[in-house]
Amino acid sequence: LFETRKVNIIIDMLPIKIKDNITKEIVSESSFCFAYSKKYFQKGIIKTEKDLSKYPLILQETNSSYNRNIIELLQIKGVNVIPTISSWTSEMTMQLVREGLGIGYFLKDIIEVQPDKDDYEIITFNNSLPKISICAVYNNEIISPAEKEFIRLMKENKKE
Repeated sequence: LFETRKVNIIIDMLPIKIKDNITKEIVSESSFCFAYSKKYFQKGIIKTEKDLSKYPLILQETNSSYNRNIIELLQIKGVNVIPTISSWTSEMTMQLVREGLGIGYFLKDIIEVQPDKDDYEIITFNNSLPKISICAVYNNEIISPAEKEFIRLMKENKKE
């Protein structure tokens, strides 16, 4: 896309493979979490990773790196989980969790921006879940001053 100049900046998650004239700058960092609606599930039902196997799980689509990574991480800890529902997007996962259909797995930031964010129990297992870097990727040769300013503002306002 950069070569044909159809896009000037891509905001994506690491790891990203880049070519010589392409730069990537970390603009934000986030972590994953599990979450469920307190309207449908009792607060505090998930204390350990093993507790996840007792409830319906909503994970990203089966072949997504999110799904594979969390399943592998849980298997290392001796927990085998099978998603009850596979979702294509974080927005869909959020809506399914909102409707009480299960416990979702997504970026913590997604919950924090919801107008009803206080309705969810967020589970991080003492921050042992994966963290990610979100970066701006751009072609060094064609980036405009406005695009540089956009990246600077994103970095200035990043949450850690």
